[in-house]
Amino acid sequence: MSKWYGEVMGLIDVTVRIGGGVTGILGPNGAGKSTFIKLVTGQIRPDKGNITAFGMGVWNNPGYNRMMGYCPEFENMYDWLTGVEFVEIMLRLSGYDAGRARTRAWESIDMVSLRKEAERKIATYSKGMRQRIKIAQAIAHKPRLLFLDEPLAGTDPIGRVELINLIRRLGASGISVVVSSHILHEMQRMTKRIMMLYKGRLLAWGDMDDIRGKLDQYPHTVEICTGEPRRLGGYLIGLPQVSSVQLVPSKAALNVKVQEPDEFYTELPRILAREGIEIQRLGSLDEDLESIFSYLTRRDGSP
Repeated sequence: MSKWYGEVMGLIDVTVRIGGGVTGILGPNGAGKSTFIKLVTGQIRPDKGNITAFGMGVWNNPGYNRMMGYCPEFENMYDWLTGVEFVEIMLRLSGYDAGRARTRAWESIDMVSLRKEAERKIATYSKGMRQRIKIAQAIAHKPRLLFLDEPLAGTDPIGRVELINLIRRLGASGISVVVSSHILHEMQRMTKRIMMLYKGRLLAWGDMDDIRGKLDQYPHTVEICTGEPRRLGGYLIGLPQVSSVQLVPSKAALNVKVQEPDEFYTELPRILAREGIEIQRLGSLDEDLESIFSYLTRRDGSP
């Protein structure tokens, strides 16, 4: 699917299939995350391509709307209402009678752990609480698919932890959750299944480990802690997969830049066994999403 605004391309030939659990949409501001969510929630129509969910089109489809929940990034809350009143009203507007709306409202409020604050005015809520009540209204009708646009934006550290745990619980409950963020380490705590957007294009899609498998053309930094860093470094520098070896005396470690990590990890145990060298720790310094995104964007000419 593609979407453009005049001469500006918002999204360019993006094709993905979203399954159960939590799927993350990752990218810097302006990458196309919000455009993607507006398209898949049926708020705007693609200029090219089709979007389907549960065997139906998403544009102008009330049946799809009943199966989908949405928590937008920007809020326009009714601050004079209590939390439970807000959720109830959203349900009444969706066609629920008063009794069912009240029952569903309390069920969703319990899911987001906001019962104690449910009868307070929204005007008194913290940013984290406001985000949770927004999620409560998005799940009150028990959707099969839930979209969360930057749900952690503006929340404090405690609120972020609570929301991350909530999102993981929702994904484990059977709801397909799609969450967008530009904060790499937070996305990593929510899910390993991600799609990376950059300048409107799909840069990578799939499991984080699978995406890392595509990066062998770039050097990776491996940290090795050992009691004999100089001796080990002498052997490693001769390997064809190794481009540089840096001694880190303060940690009794080596930082080794390698190409073709799989071959390096195969050869390293042979050297250790042959030379009788013991290591205390072995790990990649490039296994987080920050490094993955940095590698992938280099193909676009970014620094």
